Amino acid sequence: MKPKGVFLLSGLILILSASLLMARREWTETTLDDFADGQFSAALYASDTGVAGDGAVQWVQTRDIDKDGHFDFVISSSHKGTFGVPAAGDYGFHYDNRILVDSLFSWNGSGNLVTDYDNDGNPDVILSAYDNQASQTNIWTHIYYGPTWSRRDSIFTGYRCTGISAADLDYDGLLDLVISRLTGKALIVYQGGDTVGLNCAQNYASAIGDIDDDGDLDIILAGSAAILYRGPDFTESAIIPGVDSLTDVSIADMDNDDDLDLIFSAFGDTSYIVLGPSLTSRNTMITSNARGISVARLNADDDLDVIVSNYGKADHSENSLIFYGPNPGSTAGTPIFSQWAIGNMVGDYNVDGTLDICITNSMLEADSSYTNAYSYIYFGPDFSTFDSVRAPGASMSTTMDLGNIYDRTNHEYYVSSVFDAERAADWDSVKYLAQAPAGSEFMFYVQTGNTAVPDTSWSDWLNINTGDTLPDSLASRYIRYRVMLGTNYLQCARIEEVTIEYPSLPDVLPDTLLSPDADNIPACGTYPLLVRVVNMGEDSAVFPVHAILDSMGTTKYDSAITKTLGVNDTEDVFFSNIYFCPGDSLWIITEMPGDVDPSNDTLFALISSAGIEEATPLRITALSVPSAASPIEIKYTLARDENVLLSVYDATGRLVNSLDEGSRKAGQYLITWNCLSNSGRKSGPGVYFVKLETPTTTITRKLVLVK
Repeated sequence: MKPKGVFLLSGLILILSASLLMARREWTETTLDDFADGQFSAALYASDTGVAGDGAVQWVQTRDIDKDGHFDFVISSSHKGTFGVPAAGDYGFHYDNRILVDSLFSWNGSGNLVTDYDNDGNPDVILSAYDNQASQTNIWTHIYYGPTWSRRDSIFTGYRCTGISAADLDYDGLLDLVISRLTGKALIVYQGGDTVGLNCAQNYASAIGDIDDDGDLDIILAGSAAILYRGPDFTESAIIPGVDSLTDVSIADMDNDDDLDLIFSAFGDTSYIVLGPSLTSRNTMITSNARGISVARLNADDDLDVIVSNYGKADHSENSLIFYGPNPGSTAGTPIFSQWAIGNMVGDYNVDGTLDICITNSMLEADSSYTNAYSYIYFGPDFSTFDSVRAPGASMSTTMDLGNIYDRTNHEYYVSSVFDAERAADWDSVKYLAQAPAGSEFMFYVQTGNTAVPDTSWSDWLNINTGDTLPDSLASRYIRYRVMLGTNYLQCARIEEVTIEYPSLPDVLPDTLLSPDADNIPACGTYPLLVRVVNMGEDSAVFPVHAILDSMGTTKYDSAITKTLGVNDTEDVFFSNIYFCPGDSLWIITEMPGDVDPSNDTLFALISSAGIEEATPLRITALSVPSAASPIEIKYTLARDENVLLSVYDATGRLVNSLDEGSRKAGQYLITWNCLSNSGRKSGPGVYFVKLETPTTTITRKLVLVK
């Protein structure tokens, strides 16, 4: 900011106006591309829809299909017969508030997923199919679009399909599917793109997360072996040692070390927890032909718990188990009654704020009947009471867990990329547009710093509301934001637009004195005053151009003209025809409050005459390379004895140094200027004027110092 009063030569005082407001600049994120470069887990994705249909960050999963405030779920059925509908077939049974409301066709249903697949704000249901009873050909995975199911798409996936996972694997704003298959390859179905096969024998289920913490999502397949396919192209794979015969997989940070771990159910007597990041260390849980696994926070502590569905052995009499944290498997699991259990799903089924467990039972043990089979919903927090929902031939159903992928809390964080203002900025207001339906939660934070990569020197995260102005203490070059998106598993918060304002960098300057030729006015006379001004700032600017002509301490002309210039625009400003004389001092000043470079705001010219100068016995020459890092040699010649004053002025007319003063004999003189001021301060690069004065003549030379 310019000082309010600037003292010029001969006692002239210039008062600068501070009435003009500075323009603002904005960092706005609202498109898919804006959001996609942030940091977020596989539980979230940057979608291609938002305020104007261009972007948002939202949860992959939701559970209130019809948005009535009840927890919906779907049980896939491999039952061969009729149930709930007049025609024969196999189904995905849709329950609302634990009541069967409709059935969706799927040949010999196996896995399913509830997600907003088409990004229209309505949850959709995806059903995988195992076979079509009559043959093993012409098998399709079906997508039923909410809210009415009247629209359906089918994806040819082949037979014996099982679990389904979803994430935006290619970061195009659309959800992609990973569909497991017991025969042939598992499939990545890129929405709107290709279908890619992944090798894994007898693949029951999959999970998606950034296992190696490299910023790309990875895929874990659970089958005869555990295979890790690394993103982003999933062409590199690795077999995880020490685990086999797997039937389901979840991802979570079981040991609270900020690395993702893998949790597997398996045939035989053992299920596994494989610890990241090395994936070579594992813990075991004693189970019985386990067919499904989930990870959740079932009680009030901070530990993760594991739910395992036991299919059992010959008589299928084994109960399913809850392995409570902090070290699931270190003690025996807590039994919960089940019959031929083949999967489990955790959710708040009675909407009381605590998590419940749904065990999908494929048969009724008493008579090995599909028709009379029920699935059980155990109510938290103690799981001592349960409700039954009729679901003949229930299969593994939904295998993706709800909640934060690391700790299973009901909130996830999105962290933006770092924005660079390219200089220290006084950050101003923050505005955001978010959707936070009843039952969800949303919070917004900012963090600033002066290093391109956030480190311990950055500020703490500051929680703010939309419309708030950031405090001066957060002034910095870099900024980023973080949002907390909370869910009650029925409704999910989402962020759609963020705008952070900061002052623009104004930089306007008088570039060239076009008229008069200040070095060639032979005598007093009238000349037009024409100056070229330039806007080198970041925004268009409105500013006065001020012209002052001084003669021996008396102001001869003082006028200002207001101009408007776009970024990088120039304009030639005509003031008037003015009476100039040799020896007059002229200042052209651009008055812009907050100008980022005040040193270029003033153009100073001393009116002189080259013709007179040539006729006089005085000479002045700047020798050597004009560098602020080395001394400058200045030579002048006197034809006769004279009183002299040799001085250096800066571009604003301020005296920098008096180099030589007093009575001198006729002859040649060499003066060295070490680029210091009279006070001993080093002069930086810029425009300077060397002025030699005698009682009869004044000569001025322009000197430009470089680095």
